[in-house]
Amino acid sequence: MLNLRTSLAGTLGSFLLLSAAEAATLSAGIRNFDYQYDYAGAGFIGGGNGGLLPFAFFNPALGTLTGVRFTLDSRHTATITVSATNLSPQDNLAVQGGYSGDVFMDLLDPNLVYGTLYSEVLSLGAGCDTGAPGSCSASDSFNLVLANVNDIDFTYFALFEGTGSYSVSMNVGGQLFAEQVFPGSGPATGSGSGRWFGTLSVVYEYDPAATAIPVPATPALVALGLGALARLRYRR
Repeated sequence: MLNLRTSLAGTLGSFLLLSAAEAATLSAGIRNFDYQYDYAGAGFIGGGNGGLLPFAFFNPALGTLTGVRFTLDSRHTATITVSATNLSPQDNLAVQGGYSGDVFMDLLDPNLVYGTLYSEVLSLGAGCDTGAPGSCSASDSFNLVLANVNDIDFTYFALFEGTGSYSVSMNVGGQLFAEQVFPGSGPATGSGSGRWFGTLSVVYEYDPAATAIPVPATPALVALGLGALARLRYRR
């Protein structure tokens, strides 16, 4: 009789588990991006590059949206070189330069006050000192992993429901400068290059609209199971 009770209780537990909706996940897309840029000249040099990555809206017919996650997995590399040539015979002539760049992702549609999903400011600096007439050059570089996981606040979930797709704007840019510490002693130039590449993915988490056994049936199952146990005890 103990085995029968255990079996009945286990069966009842299985019914109760089936009555609860199990969370599911759905990919809105995985997008690759690769932005490359070069800069050269003297003085301040501005530049930028970017693009739009499309992602599918969540279909509300599938169930109740419970999570929206953006995952960035990328790398940003950049270099800078500053140099001066044909310098005048002035002692301790120095050349300095720098690069200040940034990368950022903006959600364009839906038009959220959430705005920027991710941003990063990066910089390089280089300088050289001749100490005597002649030329000099110096360089600097970085090779960085840029990773970010952004879980959207639940108050915005409804804005990700619909048909079609929305876009995320990927942008990279910066400024380079190269100059001599002592103006008029000769020209200074700067040059460099950069690359931001990787993947951006969006995943939805949701509770399915349909379940194996409707949740309202749960109380009836409990009553049925308890009644069966009572009858077994009475017969014993």
